[in-house]
Amino acid sequence: MFSYTHRIFFGDCDPAGIMFYPHHFRLMDATFQAWLASLQLSQAVLREELNIVGTGLLDASASFRSPVRDGNAMAHLLTMETWRRKSFEVRYQGFVGDVCVIESKEVRGLFTHSEKGLVLSLTDPFRNLIAERDNNGCIQKHRTGN
Repeated sequence: MFSYTHRIFFGDCDPAGIMFYPHHFRLMDATFQAWLASLQLSQAVLREELNIVGTGLLDASASFRSPVRDGNAMAHLLTMETWRRKSFEVRYQGFVGDVCVIESKEVRGLFTHSEKGLVLSLTDPFRNLIAERDNNGCIQKHRTGN
C-alpha cells in the first residue's frame, strides 16, 4: 500500500464539505503519479522502458463517504488491486484522520501506437517492472479476466 497526503483547499470543496468531484479525480491521478515517482518510474521512463505512449484511464468511479474541509490533510492509500491482460485496477481510499471520506477506483491501461491508432498493450511488462522496484506491497498477487 502506498500513501500520499494532499492538503484540501477551499476550492476543492464547497462550504458544506462536499468535494467537487473532478478535484478528487485529479488527486487520484496525483497519487498514482507520486507512487510511480516513488519507484523512479515517471511517464517518461515508462515510455522509454516499455515503448508505450503512457498509462491511460479506461474507467473511474468514486463513492464519497464523508465531508472534507478546507485545511484537511487527506491521505490517499493506493493499492494495485486487479491485473488483467490489458488493464489493471487501482484502488484508492481517502482518509482524513481515521475517517474514510472517499473510496474510489480507476481502470488503467498501457497505450501504444499501431497501424490502427492507439491500442492497449499487455500489462505483464509493466507489472514486472513495478515488482522489481515496489517495496510498499502495492501489487496484489491475483490476476483475473482479460
